[in-house]
Amino acid sequence: MNMPTSRPFLIAVIFSGIAFGETWSGVLVDADCYARLQRNVGPRDTLTSVDQDRDWQIRYCHPGPKTKSFRLVDHDGQSFALDPGGNARAAGIVGKARPKSLMWVTVSGEMENKTIKVAAMNPR
Repeated sequence: MNMPTSRPFLIAVIFSGIAFGETWSGVLVDADCYARLQRNVGPRDTLTSVDQDRDWQIRYCHPGPKTKSFRLVDHDGQSFALDPGGNARAAGIVGKARPKSLMWVTVSGEMENKTIKVAAMNPR
């Protein structure tokens, strides 16, 4: 067994997984608008996730050129806040997109308290 050459390889493999972080795909929405719609439930609603039309909420909260705070909504309906750098990248993508088109993106970075610390963001 050649220990000196296998150990650096093992260490490189471990750290390469840490360096890339995680990846998420979803739609960018206006964070303030989306949060308002998520809180807008009736007092008698017991199954709020069933009572809400997530597709409509995503279209309604389409980010515009003045949007400063974004959320990423994945295919499961979970939403994640973006860090300040991620918000700046999202604003750049929104500024280049066709008006009223859904902003599908792939984001890589690290998750910290339901907020993505964005390392890279690419439109899909």
